[in-house]
Amino acid sequence: MLSRASAVVPCVYQDEEALKTRYVTLDMHDLFYHDSIWQREVTLAGREALREMLIAIRRDNMQIHRLTLLNYSAGKSLNDSAAAERAQVASLKRALIDSAFAEDIIYIEHKRSNNSHLSDCAVNKTHKQRCLTHRKIVLQIN
Repeated sequence: MLSRASAVVPCVYQDEEALKTRYVTLDMHDLFYHDSIWQREVTLAGREALREMLIAIRRDNMQIHRLTLLNYSAGKSLNDSAAAERAQVASLKRALIDSAFAEDIIYIEHKRSNNSHLSDCAVNKTHKQRCLTHRKIVLQIN
């Protein structure tokens, strides 16, 4: 029996650090325009931040098998903004794809927040705008 392999190469094991789940928190206030016409579009500064994040991930030799956008909603009383939130998350997904992330590894999960700051916002509608400007999204990188 003859081997057709041109050479024997030792196994290369992935670094455990590269396999860890990492979390990156993004402030939606910094990523999106505040004008009502453009509020669903990622700003140029936001796109640059996403590009820098990708460069940092590559520099750390981190393998990405799944990228989950965890969108924490403020609760039921802010349902009028739920459509806008979902549109922003979809725009963020598109910006990640434009930044060279593969579309088939990006997932979106909408969750209800247990954060007391957001709960206070949901009860008191006068603080609604302030709460919307402090929305965050978490990227879970596996």
